[in-house]
Amino acid sequence: MNPYLVPYVFPGLKYLFVACTSFAYWQWISIYLLASGIGKQKGPIRTVMDDNLLAIIKTKTGLRLGKIRVSASTKLWGMMVGLPGHPYMILSDALYRDFGENEKEYVILHETGHYLLAHSAKLAAAYLCTMAVAFFVIAQSSHSLVWIMVSWLSGVALIQVSRVFEYQADAFALTRITDPRGIITATRKFEHKSVFPSLIRLDEDTLLGRLIYISIPYNIRIRNAEEEMKRRNQNK
Repeated sequence: MNPYLVPYVFPGLKYLFVACTSFAYWQWISIYLLASGIGKQKGPIRTVMDDNLLAIIKTKTGLRLGKIRVSASTKLWGMMVGLPGHPYMILSDALYRDFGENEKEYVILHETGHYLLAHSAKLAAAYLCTMAVAFFVIAQSSHSLVWIMVSWLSGVALIQVSRVFEYQADAFALTRITDPRGIITATRKFEHKSVFPSLIRLDEDTLLGRLIYISIPYNIRIRNAEEEMKRRNQNK
């Protein structure tokens, strides 16, 4: 079939293409990690009643969390999802086992920040708004190159929004953590066992890195923690 006839035979194809391609570019790291686990045996998720971590979350953020889930994973990661009033925090077994208390405090405060700042809902809204603009643009054109360009630009825009939220969650943790040195040592452990494919060094803030990665560069996280330590020392 002539590719120029596709939009007329399948009028909804270009919208589906842009929606899926934009999402894939935006969430390529998540897709990569999911694909890398295909075919590998997955261990169970266990529940831990870590009174110290739960108390930190309650005292420093006001959020009452009943338990923490730990996934049998050898990678270093943490996440927090859930509907309003029903938070769900999960840490990888490697992180829960290998991180010190101050390092785990940084992770749980960062993830709690995402939850309390409603980043999941805001990202969903950003995706819908971005798609509305993208659909309006491609409605004016049936050329496949336009679809590709709009998909890429939409994905780039969503990555930038996600990076802003990462900075907000880090700032949330930075002002509440007991000792900012936990951010530095945790970041170095993340760097040593990075789950990111080596497309570009994540310890440098480059234009290409900003177009590819949602995460904050390691050197910026460390610099921000060092500045917070200096600020606290000056205020003593």
